[in-house]
Amino acid sequence: METLNSFLKRLETFADNHKQINKFGFGLESDISAEEEAYTLLWVDVDSVDYYENYKTMYFTMLIVDIQRDNQSNVKDTLNDNELITSDLVKYLMSSNFNDFELNITNSATKVREILPDVLNGWRLNCSINIITDNNLCDIPFN
Repeated sequence: METLNSFLKRLETFADNHKQINKFGFGLESDISAEEEAYTLLWVDVDSVDYYENYKTMYFTMLIVDIQRDNQSNVKDTLNDNELITSDLVKYLMSSNFNDFELNITNSATKVREILPDVLNGWRLNCSINIITDNNLCDIPFN
């Protein structure tokens, strides 16, 4: 069965194999720290989970960002390059063999310009996955 960790592992594998992505990260956007990050960065956070009888839906936000130079000379390049990476990510997710879940990707990515403490440019992509579940209890034992 697909889990949060297994889905994140798929995204991390994509980032590790993509020649333009230097790091994969997970957490709140405010957790992005210039001292620790190597740009271009694929950053993912899980927003929420909805539970139903035979499936659950997990909602994610993904950022593909790069640092903006102080003189703003690379704004067009970072937006261009990160849009191409975003397109690669969408194609990877849509073409991958995900037997355990159904992937729903928004039809659009929105531009990102964040100051965290670096000024970052790139794209935000929202997606959700419907994970088929059994009507059984979790595999972790409890009393």
